[in-house]
Amino acid sequence: MYICYMKHRILLFSCLLSLSAAFTLQAQSVAELAQEGDIIFQQLPCGELCENIARVTPSRPGFTFQHAGLILKEGEALYVVESIGAGVQKTPLDSFLWRGRRRYLANDGVALARFKPKGMQKKSALAARMALEYLGAPYDDAFLPDGNALYCTELIQMVYRRSGLGKQIPSAPMTFKDPATGETFPGWKTYYDSMQMVVPEGLPGTNPGRFSLNKNLRFLFPERAVKAR
Repeated sequence: MYICYMKHRILLFSCLLSLSAAFTLQAQSVAELAQEGDIIFQQLPCGELCENIARVTPSRPGFTFQHAGLILKEGEALYVVESIGAGVQKTPLDSFLWRGRRRYLANDGVALARFKPKGMQKKSALAARMALEYLGAPYDDAFLPDGNALYCTELIQMVYRRSGLGKQIPSAPMTFKDPATGETFPGWKTYYDSMQMVVPEGLPGTNPGRFSLNKNLRFLFPERAVKAR
């Protein structure tokens, strides 16, 4: 029994070392490639609601992005300005990457993209700086347009409008309906019922998946995102 226990401990330790090494390699790769203003997309397993979003929203082939932020550089340190959880925050890049790795062990969890035109790159870098003005703004749990609260791509759209990139992340009518039945997904109905709200079907909105299909974006990481068409 002791031998089996030790073998189990050794196997677990080896897996943790492999995971740590993979994460370190990922972090180094992203850090070496990233520039201020780059867009970093993330896959997060957030249950039924995210699965429903994936069913009605296109994304870059091979991915189902649920989150996105903008790369910010301060000195030699890299951060992601994002709206997640409690609201808009400046997250160290390593912490952002580890969030995806820790909760999505079998996958890269992130993809890094940059606008191809130089002029757009500069405007996106300016937008990343502008996003700092929204630090502390609450997260938009209702996904409603034009409020004080902001969800991830709503923040990006806000600062892109100010920097001259508004057309690069346009709004589109949101849908919360199952395409197979035409009925609202039960999970969304429960979600909005809990806030005593009507499901905002058809209101304008944005999402990371649709943004990742922007033809002006060039993906830099991971390799499968670079090769995706």
